[in-house]
Amino acid sequence: MASGTQPLPKAIEARIQNREEMRDCVSGGSTTDCAGAAMQNREEMRDCVSGGSTTDCAGAAMQNREERQAEARERMEEKRSEILKRMSEQMFKRMEAAIERLSKLSDRTQSRIEKLKEQGVDTTKSEELMKTTRTKISEAKAAVEAAKQEVGEAASIADASASSTKPVDAGKPVRENLEKARVAITAAHKALVSAIESLKASSALRAKQAPATSTEATTGL
Repeated sequence: MASGTQPLPKAIEARIQNREEMRDCVSGGSTTDCAGAAMQNREEMRDCVSGGSTTDCAGAAMQNREERQAEARERMEEKRSEILKRMSEQMFKRMEAAIERLSKLSDRTQSRIEKLKEQGVDTTKSEELMKTTRTKISEAKAAVEAAKQEVGEAASIADASASSTKPVDAGKPVRENLEKARVAITAAHKALVSAIESLKASSALRAKQAPATSTEATTGL
């Protein structure tokens, strides 16, 4: 210590130390947790100063701060993985609900095609579109399952990269597979709508032709 320099009073040193810890804690955790930590640390610092040397107390405070920072990082890691899992589950439910609706509508459309085909309606185009619909539905299902397989690993990566200086986009593989599912669902819906429209057009055309055929058979004209 330089000649003539007076050491800070212990109370001021404790206050400065506590302020630094509060700042570091807030940068890595929640304000509520930090307020509790600051209160506990302030009490520990006061007790330490009253019963020991300032140097020993400063070292203890530094160790205590590092421990709390580690705990804050652990909480952040848990939050990242939990958020990733929760958001993924929400997307899975939405995708699976859309796939289920398309599957049911496809079954009903296929049943309609078979009935009209028995009546002599040309359903060739509708059947081709239905093949596309079912192919895309299968692709969507596969993409959702692939996304589910990626969640566990993505959550682990999110936890591991939380404290890294170079954060990793852990959820990217999940999003990519969900995007594939979305594209496939959109294509399936488009093909299904086209199949239904084609079926209606063929049915209407058959209905128009039926009276003419009946007249020809009756009059011979």
